[in-house]
Amino acid sequence: MDSFEVDALGSPGLERSDGIAEVGAANSLEDRVESLGALGMARAGEVFEVCRMGGEQHGHADRRYLPLVDSELPFQFVKPAMQHLPAAPLILRAGGVVARVRPWAFEPNVAHLVLYNQSRLPAPSDITAWIRELQLAGYDTIRSGALGVQAGARFERLGFEAIQSLVLLEHTSVGSVATTSAASSRLAVDDDLEASRIDVAAFGPGWCIDRIGIGDVRSATPRHRARIMRADGELVAYAISGRDGKNAYIQRLAVSPAHQHQGHGAALVGDSLRWMARWRVQRALVNTHVGNDAALALYHRFGFTDLADRLHVYERRIE
Repeated sequence: MDSFEVDALGSPGLERSDGIAEVGAANSLEDRVESLGALGMARAGEVFEVCRMGGEQHGHADRRYLPLVDSELPFQFVKPAMQHLPAAPLILRAGGVVARVRPWAFEPNVAHLVLYNQSRLPAPSDITAWIRELQLAGYDTIRSGALGVQAGARFERLGFEAIQSLVLLEHTSVGSVATTSAASSRLAVDDDLEASRIDVAAFGPGWCIDRIGIGDVRSATPRHRARIMRADGELVAYAISGRDGKNAYIQRLAVSPAHQHQGHGAALVGDSLRWMARWRVQRALVNTHVGNDAALALYHRFGFTDLADRLHVYERRIE
């Protein structure tokens, strides 16, 4: 299930109502891969990972960008001669397989293609048809969400290249974790832009998310918890976690580079695990870049263990 598959329930910015029925648990690891999707990757040591990822940027071809004036964030990337693309998501369907496409944050000509459920994969002919459709829509590059082994192999055969590798970690005894309470507060929707600025600073070009992306993370699961840490009144870190039945996910976690190594990331991870324990979650998942030793150490300290399978983000140019 994709990190954006489940529609948001309840009021924006609030935790989901207990009266809302939860979606049933997935049957396999690959059903859950996309709950951890791929939007951000931080330089090693700059952020305590997110369910999307963390680590040094690598494996990408050089790209040219032009600044966009009056951006809502400190920077925005616009490729030369880019075509106008709608911000609304495009839904692709083929033989019962569903994928969602939205422009990659700050790279509007890059299509972020996310499979809703990797237990059923599109046929090669379907992927080829999607490539043509996205090219006609004006995209010049397709970048996937985090894919498991079987899905990744299928995309590789059609010219996609792996540009990022992720470690998937799980915790199966969330209720046994000893954590201390921290002075976090709720991330209100009105603060999403400020949180996006933290994301930009932590993850950098290519892997940060914008305000819309933070909204997508909120909507990823039937219920979520969005928390922030402040220092001298300034928002310096945020985390979004989600629950789907008895499974839960640390979906996004970013700490301002100027406020790292001060316990904010650990405080937010602890808060997420306490929330999961209150709801008797049986399994928690998170992923991080294979080279993000700081994030791996943090998660190991809280009792997460590495799973054998790696996830990968894939990309293909279609110009």
